[in-house]
Amino acid sequence: MVATFDSLDALGCPDEIRVDAGNSNLARVLSTHRSGLSAHNGHREIQLTLGRYWYRLPAIDRPAIGDWITVDAKETRVDQIIPRRSLLSRVGAGAQAGQLVEEQAIAANIDWLVIVSSCNEEFNPSRLERYLAIATNAGIRAAVVLSKADLASNSDVWVDQIVGIDNEVPVAAVDVRKHGAIEPIRRWFTAGQTVSLLGSSGVGKSTLLNSLLRETVQDTGGIREDDKKGRHTTTDRSMHLTDDGVIVLDSPGIRELAISDMSNSLSDIFDDIEALAAHCRFSDCAHDQEPECAVQRAVTYGTLDARRLANYRKLKAEQASHSESIAEQRRQSRKDRHAYHNLKSGKKKWTKKKR
Repeated sequence: MVATFDSLDALGCPDEIRVDAGNSNLARVLSTHRSGLSAHNGHREIQLTLGRYWYRLPAIDRPAIGDWITVDAKETRVDQIIPRRSLLSRVGAGAQAGQLVEEQAIAANIDWLVIVSSCNEEFNPSRLERYLAIATNAGIRAAVVLSKADLASNSDVWVDQIVGIDNEVPVAAVDVRKHGAIEPIRRWFTAGQTVSLLGSSGVGKSTLLNSLLRETVQDTGGIREDDKKGRHTTTDRSMHLTDDGVIVLDSPGIRELAISDMSNSLSDIFDDIEALAAHCRFSDCAHDQEPECAVQRAVTYGTLDARRLANYRKLKAEQASHSESIAEQRRQSRKDRHAYHNLKSGKKKWTKKKR
């Protein structure tokens, strides 16, 4: 039988969250939907509505799965979000089409981001670098699980690619259907930690989740023979508890996450390129066709992968194009939150500024 949440401790509530909540009714968000959300207060699951004022705030400031929230005495409405310890976020998909750039919360208060990929053509080093940058930016520890290791003639080839990108990230290549195969993965986590599974559709996240829970809670699908990609099976984010006391969050397959403000995390993930850049002739070198570019020289001599440089430049450009819009949105968000709290306290009427 799958373990169930029966206390705030089981939900992964640390002491600082309880302190921040004070005497308020505390709960953790299990899932969100258009008109409200589902949460758990340590005793039972409750259904909550979001007042219209929440929808006047930017999407990033609304409750997300994993958030700790306080609720009213009747446990029908969300009062406030407890300050997040970590946040996985993305730039809205419309940003790629020239629409308004908007940060969206994926999940909050995550301790581990487990990136799930496959030992086949689905594996994409550039996407892995993107995921690692997102985890680093959010202050979340990352790990990588390579599924379908039974279908690879030599899974070490895939593991070596990950080690070449970041040799400090835990990696496991497994056949998650095989009994006992994921035991090394279990040892990465401790009771009370929250783990988010992230990867493309059909890479084996649902199978991994079922194995971690020792019971089938998500449908699974086999791979397509034409392109070696899996069939999409998970349709919504969901939170589960293992018998080891670890909270696991599964989510629909995501192929791309547009990034926002990640200058520091890109420096961490691409530290080899930035170390080379220190030897370029020009301090603002774009590492394209500038003379005496140490980075391009490394590509020419084969000591730096041209694909890795291309991805670095792509992510830098993406970050630059989004950062100004995101910064303005955050400034407006602080004003909106202040106005919202003034309105709740009855100090003045709130007229939201049009953007």
